[in-house]
Amino acid sequence: MFFKKGKNPSGKKIGVFAHMDEVGLILKNITDEGYIKCSSVGGIDERILIGQKVLIGENTIGIIGIKAIHLQSKGETDKVI
Repeated sequence: MFFKKGKNPSGKKIGVFAHMDEVGLILKNITDEGYIKCSSVGGIDERILIGQKVLIGENTIGIIGIKAIHLQSKGETDKVI
């Protein structure tokens, strides 16, 4: 990983990605509630992510999950994840 501090602290941020042999997710944000928001890197089918371990570095920190069925609204239960 490489980080270059810019001269203008309010300037735009960019990301540069190169070809890689494995797909994955890139961390975008951690909410105040502790949820990790991410985007896919490479051709990943989001339908297979539920139940997958989340690794940051070499440490397992959690599992990708969804809201429990009994907490979902009617609209949520009818929606394909």
